[in-house]
Amino acid sequence: KFHEGVDEIGAKSTRPLMFFIPGLTGDRVRLYVANIMNEAYDRGFDVVMINHRGVGGVEVTTPKLYSGFSHDDCADVIE
Repeated sequence: KFHEGVDEIGAKSTRPLMFFIPGLTGDRVRLYVANIMNEAYDRGFDVVMINHRGVGGVEVTTPKLYSGFSHDDCADVIE
């Protein structure tokens, strides 16, 4: 059920959209993350998971690292 990249969720979808932000040790291969996302999908949501910078095998390509005090990354994805 996982799709890589936000372009997989079409603008024509009528399903509500859920943003999921796992903890620092969570990523899409963690069982609790996969279960929550699958359950949400089964209940009618399109789900977007936002990884923290450098988590889940995502290479850090900018000088900015993850900070729990900054919500910029989440705001960028939601916009």
